[in-house]
Amino acid sequence: MKTKQPITLLQLLTLCILLLFAHKPAIAQVNGDTSALKKLIAKTDLYNKLMPVEKIFVHLDKPYYAVGDTAWFKIYVSNAATNQLSLLNGKVYFELIGDSSKVVERLAIPLNGGIGMGDIKLNAENIKDGNYTIRAYTNWMQNFGEDHYYHQQIYIAGALNNNDWLVGEQHTNTTMQKGINTKLALKLTSLQQKPITGKEVDVLVLNGSKTVYKYPAITSPEGIIAMDFTLSDKIDRNQLDILVKDRDNTGQMLKFPLPDNTDDIDIQFLPEGGYILGGVYNRVAFKAIDNNGLGVDVTGTIVNSKGEQVNTFTSTHKGMGSFALIPQINESYTAKIKLASGSIKDVPLPLPKPEGIALRVDNLKSTDSVYVFVSAQGSAGLPVNNYNLIIHSNSKTYYALPVKFRNNYMFARLPKKGLLTGITNFSVVNSKNQVLNQRKIFINSSDSIKLDINTNQKLYAPLDSIAIQIQVNGSDDTPLLSNISIAVTDDEKIKHDQYSNNMVSQMLLTSELKGNIEEPGWYFEHYNAKALDCLMLTQGWTCNYIEDALTKTNIAPKFEADSANNISGKLKGFMDRAGKNLKITLFASGRDIYLMDTISNDRGEFVFKNLPFSDSVAYTFRAHTQKGKSSIAEIIVNEFKPAAIPASTIMPRPMPWFARDDASLISYLTANFAEKQRVQKNDLGNIKGRVLNTVEIKGRKPVGVKGIYGEDLYSYDANITEKDLIKGGRVTLFDYLKQNVKGFNVMLSGGGDQFMMNGTIIKNILVDGRSVDMFSPAGGGSNSSFNNRKLYMQVSITELKQIVMTHYFDDADKRVRANLLIKSRSGSGPILPSDYGKAYVYRPIPVYLARDFYKPRYKASNNVNVIDYRSTIHWEPNIITDDKGKANFSFFAAAKPATYTLIIEGTTLDGRYAHKVEKITISDQQKSK
Repeated sequence: MKTKQPITLLQLLTLCILLLFAHKPAIAQVNGDTSALKKLIAKTDLYNKLMPVEKIFVHLDKPYYAVGDTAWFKIYVSNAATNQLSLLNGKVYFELIGDSSKVVERLAIPLNGGIGMGDIKLNAENIKDGNYTIRAYTNWMQNFGEDHYYHQQIYIAGALNNNDWLVGEQHTNTTMQKGINTKLALKLTSLQQKPITGKEVDVLVLNGSKTVYKYPAITSPEGIIAMDFTLSDKIDRNQLDILVKDRDNTGQMLKFPLPDNTDDIDIQFLPEGGYILGGVYNRVAFKAIDNNGLGVDVTGTIVNSKGEQVNTFTSTHKGMGSFALIPQINESYTAKIKLASGSIKDVPLPLPKPEGIALRVDNLKSTDSVYVFVSAQGSAGLPVNNYNLIIHSNSKTYYALPVKFRNNYMFARLPKKGLLTGITNFSVVNSKNQVLNQRKIFINSSDSIKLDINTNQKLYAPLDSIAIQIQVNGSDDTPLLSNISIAVTDDEKIKHDQYSNNMVSQMLLTSELKGNIEEPGWYFEHYNAKALDCLMLTQGWTCNYIEDALTKTNIAPKFEADSANNISGKLKGFMDRAGKNLKITLFASGRDIYLMDTISNDRGEFVFKNLPFSDSVAYTFRAHTQKGKSSIAEIIVNEFKPAAIPASTIMPRPMPWFARDDASLISYLTANFAEKQRVQKNDLGNIKGRVLNTVEIKGRKPVGVKGIYGEDLYSYDANITEKDLIKGGRVTLFDYLKQNVKGFNVMLSGGGDQFMMNGTIIKNILVDGRSVDMFSPAGGGSNSSFNNRKLYMQVSITELKQIVMTHYFDDADKRVRANLLIKSRSGSGPILPSDYGKAYVYRPIPVYLARDFYKPRYKASNNVNVIDYRSTIHWEPNIITDDKGKANFSFFAAAKPATYTLIIEGTTLDGRYAHKVEKITISDQQKSK
């Protein structure tokens, strides 16, 4: 048994100082000589109050999808200071972003007490095979940047048919004198896992769009192709693809990335507190990744400039680790890393600084305390310098105390009690409130949740009704009010990653760290304090929040919170004066039509509150004087502006479904294909014979815009709907067509300029059935018609409801011509942009109201020969426990024996997070009982 060491005088004095300046209870006790500390605390308190931080998590029903499927989701938004659900916003924005960094779909989801639910149909019209990013954020989150949004990469598989091939590949790379030699083996099989034998194919190695190697081959009896090739080591191997083409069937081809598996690594050294300080104890973290950006475990030694070994290091988890170093001033150090091939890679460490401040935090030594060490070197340790230590999280300051050096050294022991579960930040700031050092640690308080899932039996038969009872308690068995979502999926079709990001890891960990966190769920499934600390040291380097809190003088959010479905704006009068005390009318057109009005205040500001939610609406604003006449005041509406998409959001090239060794994914896609065939067969009246491919028939009903002779149109070249125009934002008609309609351009011919569509002159531009050529000539001359059209092209697309393009054969010109047919919002024909007066039209992103998940109910009389291809067996997004911590729900099993996985995510009323995985077995044996 260890004997407790007596506390030293220095430790006692430091603890007394800490308790004296502990945030909240200590403010009243701070006296005159601590005014700087009181101002610092006041600054952080004010910033926390005015700029509260939110965290966000999205629970999806499954980790991957197929084109044509529906993704179901629930969004949780919490307050970072309390971990409780946030009441700040009334809307959250959900985006599906393609691998070309383009938003494929954007939804506005209403939030009720920090909770939002929705679904998205993955239609073939705008979804192709590839990697996509789910991004979610509130408008308020835009004040803090991209790092605060939710991101999740998902794979959406393209269409599948019975003749598709699967491919498996193995390859090795060897560095040669002339480049890198690759030995590649491919195995081609059918969907039924039978080898593709005796097939003549061409195998191409592509670098981008360029073919760098071609190999004609015939598959072996086992479906195998073996080849090797040598490429220059200057080629970017992360951009290499393999293309397999069937010589007999030009439509049969497989293209997939060739992963770079060379043993070279990239390693970063990240000193604790920000830099290595000479002459004092330092802890240096490191992270090693391979050429694909994934962590790789390493070992090595640290040597000085004389080649003398001063320490060794070994990674703890996913290529991350740390080691101690007491560097000499004016000395350099090198890490010698042993690679998998046995070779040694030398990487220099950052040079030690001769003077400065070093911060070291030990979160591993004690379960109830944190040890903090601050060291100074050179002039930084002089008494004239004043430093403070702030202990904080996002939106909350726990402690603040002055740093008082004794022999250039300070030690403090802080109690962990009172620190919120999650990431806590330590920052050393100088007298100018500049942050000198930062360090993150992870606090694991004893405030966990016990979430129990109980069923009324161990086994179920196919098509059985399954009743689930939920019990949520605290670690002390106190019942907890909770909001929970549950997804039930079939294990044969859906394989979940055991350590993927979940509610707990997102809200407590990844939401505050930078970069890719590999298998974040691992840190909570196998709690490893040392591995967590390495993660904090390597990917938790900085906290911009505290810098903003201490240095910003004008704390004004650029983006307002969507507290409800409100619309606000401002009126500007003559000489930019406020348009005060003017009447503003709002006319809403769409599914619901209504008229509202309000009065602007002395600053010209106005707001319309609690507008009805609608999935299709346009608002027209007009300003009036007190006598009811039109006002010349300029109307400015605070429109929602979507967050920009940074280059870092672009996802790596996906490995397509046919190149993945994933039986669950193939089973899911096969079932999805079978379901489409079944639906197609039913739609055609269960006819016998071959079902042909679907053909789009344009003409079953008019498109909604009249032709040039007032006739109904049943065919078209392009049909741009109001939904498409809403996505376009506030741009001119010309800019929208230029950016979104392929083939639209302008032909300049010196006096006979024309708007063109796919090389064809646009002969007619009609708005509400009337030609834009009705305008008076703009300047006359041979180009006057074009000038009129160019003028109308400056109209905002917010004034338009639909654009249709058609073509026809012109008997007079004996040529094919094009028509541009437009339906305006006013229905008044081609009004010039200047004629719209001071009306302001705003079409917000329509609010999406979630559909109900389909829940089949089977009866004993019709249970025979039920066909059920579901992969998501059940989706229950809104389970609320009662005051006893209990809740119930039920669903029907599918028609086949299987094992189901239940993914449970949720949060409690007092701000605790839950994640749990359960299994349910469906067995024919149970049916026979």
